[in-house]
Amino acid sequence: MSGTSTTPVPVLPDAWAARGVRLREERADDKPFLQRLFASVRQQEMDLSAWPPALREQFLRSQFELQSLQYATLCSASERLLIVLGQEPMGRLYLRCSNADIHVVDLSLMPSCRGAGLGTALLIAMQEQALTAGKRVTLSVAATNPAQRLYRRLGFVESGQQPPYLHMAWAPPA
Repeated sequence: MSGTSTTPVPVLPDAWAARGVRLREERADDKPFLQRLFASVRQQEMDLSAWPPALREQFLRSQFELQSLQYATLCSASERLLIVLGQEPMGRLYLRCSNADIHVVDLSLMPSCRGAGLGTALLIAMQEQALTAGKRVTLSVAATNPAQRLYRRLGFVESGQQPPYLHMAWAPPA
């Protein structure tokens, strides 16, 4: 994905916008929310560990900081978006856009917001945007992540592997 280019913020479907859901650029004061979101995404993994709570918290804090540094190098500020309802953050959508691809670096929702179709709606909105721009939508997903079913249902196909991740892509119809 060489040569990043500016891509407009994905347009939320009307049904979600009518509920007050919107996307906005991440801000410095979002860090406490982003830490909670990160911990919620890693919760199942942490539940499998025998680590005491203090060690889990320290590990999650450290991993969050490392991931934040990595994402800051991958995504411009305008590509790091928060999903909000009113003023309340619900999740994040991080993108890396190039001339050929819209790469979904991270799409995460708080547990209370999962399963309602918002993630699906955002992916479809990105596919529509990519179709208009003649781009692909790409992402990586852990091989054990059940979200693979959603991606496959939306037409994403495996385009490579880098264990423990699968790389997937959706391309506009020829």
